[in-house]
Amino acid sequence: IRVVQASMIGSVLSNLLLVLGSCFFFGGLTRQEQTFNSTAATANMSLLALSCIGMVLPTPFAEYYEVQDE
Repeated sequence: IRVVQASMIGSVLSNLLLVLGSCFFFGGLTRQEQTFNSTAATANMSLLALSCIGMVLPTPFAEYYEVQDE
């Protein structure tokens, strides 16, 4: 289970953060001022926050109730 969780959180973070950062960087090399769709940016930010919370939140409960991986 932990391997799947680590894989999923790594995929989400690399996709949203690395790709978005690369787009900002390379777009800034050619343009003085960039524009973006605020609706799409808000949706991506919400999905990133929701996925991180979904991956991190079960950990304290598993520790508290002493759940062991099989």
